[in-house]
Amino acid sequence: MNRRDLLSTSAPLLVLGAGCLGQLDGTADGGSGQSGSGAGVNDAKLKLEEYKDHEKAINDGYQNIGTCIEGLGILFVKENVPQVSYDMPNVLLYERTDTDQYELRGAEWFVPASDVEKPPALFAGDDRRTFRGPMEGHYSDQPRHYGLHVWLFSENPNGQFADSNPNLTCSD
Repeated sequence: MNRRDLLSTSAPLLVLGAGCLGQLDGTADGGSGQSGSGAGVNDAKLKLEEYKDHEKAINDGYQNIGTCIEGLGILFVKENVPQVSYDMPNVLLYERTDTDQYELRGAEWFVPASDVEKPPALFAGDDRRTFRGPMEGHYSDQPRHYGLHVWLFSENPNGQFADSNPNLTCSD
């Protein structure tokens, strides 16, 4: 069965993330490493709390790309995310503080546009959001993609699911 056939026949949601095939499994806890279709934004926030310590993110395979992007902050990227999962975003968005600390502000989940015919969705109930795009990559190795930005740990005047946050600047 090819990817297109899988996309049209799998339920509840099938997506390709960073070149790997993944299916939401219908459970709420994500214990199998796959996102539960019942997971909401608060579930993601609780799970990602551990990445407030940027060293934990590095230990779990996220790499600091070394550049601040206006409106996104400093991106820590995890390559080869096995599936779109509420508990494992492709990108963690940090802000560098005056004391040279990293503060976690949000996350981005993305799917290469070339891997899907229509944008996927993530989260359940009132939190359910369809990825935006396709959009150009934010950094040199990120493909044209459908993405979902969620500002979990930072107020955003444009909304929790806005593509960028004007409060995040890259001033030296």
